[in-house]
This record gives sequence, C-alpha cells and structure tokens, in this order.
Amino acid sequence: MAESLLCGIRSDDRPQSGQDNRSSGDFTTQEAPSGTNMLRWTVEDSRGATLSGVTFNVMVDVSGGSDRTLYADVTNGSTTPYMAERQVYIANPGSIRERFFVSAFAIT
Repeated sequence: MAESLLCGIRSDDRPQSGQDNRSSGDFTTQEAPSGTNMLRWTVEDSRGATLSGVTFNVMVDVSGGSDRTLYADVTNGSTTPYMAERQVYIANPGSIRERFFVSAFAIT
C-alpha cells in the first residue's frame, strides 16, 4: 500500500460569507494515481500541528444545482473510498476556531 499527496486546501473555521456550507475554495480529486482506492485525510493548523478534534464534510460543487455531500464527518486520519470529482470543497467545519489546512492522500 502506497500513499501520495493528492491535494491540499486551506479552509476557514466557518462557512464563508454568503455561503450555507462552503468554508474553502474548490479542489479536485480527479488527479489521483492509477489504482487509487482510498483517500486518507489530514488536518493541520497554520503552524503545521495536527488537529485531531476537527470535523468537516467534503461537498461536490454542482454548477446550477444543489451541492451534495461526498464525505461526511471527516477528521484527521479518516480514510474514505476514492471518488473522482472535478470540484469539491470543505464544508461545515466543527470544533475549530481558526483557519486550518486539509490534505488528501491517495492510497493505492
């Protein structure tokens, strides 16, 4: 089993102004290496320290439609089934009062 960094994104600690759920910009999970079957998620503060109590959702940005939840209740160290999506974002973070950084690692 091998891991490689797929993507990383900075997130606010709450939904962005004018948004119900979104707390980050968009990122993609489509660029995973061949054979990827899982993603492992990490959460760090602005200094690079691991944040173990933070939870968030990953939502799919649906242009002209209702966004949908791809992964729910993600935390540091969570693994999720790999799903290739063009535009996803961090949503509804909990148990955090500062900006944070999320990384997704492809597991092959």
